Amino acid sequence: MPDPETPLPDRPIEDFTRIEDLPDHVDDTVTLKGWLHNKRGSGGIKFLILRDGSGFVQCVVAQDEVDADSWAVADDVRQEGALEVVGSVSEDERAPGGYEIQVESVSQIGESGDYPVTPKEHGIDFLMNHRHLWLRSESQWAVMRIRNRTIRAIHEFFQDRGFLQTDAPILTGNAVEGTSTLFELDYFDDETAYLTQSGQLHGEAMATAYGKIYTFGPTFRAEKSDTRRHLTEFWMIEPEMAFYDLEMNMQLAEDFVSHVVQTVLADCEEELEALGRDTSALERVEAPFPRISYDQAVDILRSEETAEMIDERMEALREEKAELQEEKDENQERRGQAKKHVKRKIDAREIEINKRIDEIEESLRNLPDWKESAQTF
Repeated sequence: MPDPETPLPDRPIEDFTRIEDLPDHVDDTVTLKGWLHNKRGSGGIKFLILRDGSGFVQCVVAQDEVDADSWAVADDVRQEGALEVVGSVSEDERAPGGYEIQVESVSQIGESGDYPVTPKEHGIDFLMNHRHLWLRSESQWAVMRIRNRTIRAIHEFFQDRGFLQTDAPILTGNAVEGTSTLFELDYFDDETAYLTQSGQLHGEAMATAYGKIYTFGPTFRAEKSDTRRHLTEFWMIEPEMAFYDLEMNMQLAEDFVSHVVQTVLADCEEELEALGRDTSALERVEAPFPRISYDQAVDILRSEETAEMIDERMEALREEKAELQEEKDENQERRGQAKKHVKRKIDAREIEINKRIDEIEESLRNLPDWKESAQTF
């Protein structure tokens, strides 16, 4: 029987290298395991873009440098086929991720059938119906990794400041934000239960026991609306602190937002680039923030400048919608006589146009209400 005081040997669990660790293995021969994201090439060269969940890397297969079996795999493998690749790591700023694999051998671990999520533009309904496959795309890879880093940053912020994490019940008999948005569960015989609207009541009780706590979990709201700005389920962070005054609360909130944003910017540069995001505004999110009084905020809401700003925004949206509709009509006229590859581009553009028009129409429905709310605040 092993001695419990003897430390376990320091050995890797995995017998392969992760793509995100390639910078530590330049000029080494490594084994990668992943899925074929894309493939191109001609003649005696194949470029396989491999993904393993940690990143993407280009694997170069030269026919005169691999055996016949490896070349056959590189030639025949279909998108999302599972592969094992052995090769040497080289640094190349032109390659995806900045590194490249000069392949010595490649074998197929698992085959893939017809893969429906192609590089062309797809509508949101199609993508949601194929959600389990859409998750494999580069954009969804980036989103999930940014989400993961955001969650880690949230926990790091509160844990480093002495907060206790506590989990509020998801099933509850209490309303926190009003009864009109409660999800009711008809399960218990003697009383009604609801999906939680907030961990606030639980958190407040915990704060009087432990001083500083936070809850972080799913929240449910049965909103009577079907717009992009209403969520029936989302994750919410709720800190509760005993003996904090308004100044302390504001400083904590500013430090929290600044920490999370700056951490994600620093650690998710590749993911944000994959999404094509302009991060210049986020780079300016650093505490302390400008502050105004409640009375000043009310004056701004009720001001003529705010009303004019909303009017100008509505006019700009109407003009944009008209331009998009005109482009859509022109594209439809061209489509009839267009070649097949042009039709695909027109169809992809129409999906983009329809999506943007839906967003504009939603804003045009909401902006008059927001203007009235501001003026009568």
